[in-house]
Amino acid sequence: FGGGDMGCSSSALPGAAAAAAPALEPEPATVPAGSVGAADAAPARHVTTIMYDFESLEEGRAWYEHFVSGADDGFGETAGAPGCLACVLYRHADSETPTKYGFYEEWDRAESQTAYTKQRSATGFLARWPGHR
Repeated sequence: FGGGDMGCSSSALPGAAAAAAPALEPEPATVPAGSVGAADAAPARHVTTIMYDFESLEEGRAWYEHFVSGADDGFGETAGAPGCLACVLYRHADSETPTKYGFYEEWDRAESQTAYTKQRSATGFLARWPGHR
């Protein structure tokens, strides 16, 4: 994805000139013995990426507008689900493929994400948008 409505990407936008990245020189680093351990480690997370590619522009727009509108079954439900630590929605920036959307989600553990997906399926939310593949 070239950019996002609720997040961003490091990819250059179509037609934009790419700036040359400065050369990076590694810096010598020393870590005192015993300073990195279980207490210093980041907590484990389950990361999920999801991509939707709708069959038509109209279906994609209808889904997107509903999802970000504040509806009870929209973005807020995903972001507020038990165990969801981060949820970022991306919309494809390329005007030739405006039917593509994506999610980046971080969960406290895989079981939380699985429970959320089962709940979404049971409520019929996923079936409401048959144009996504």
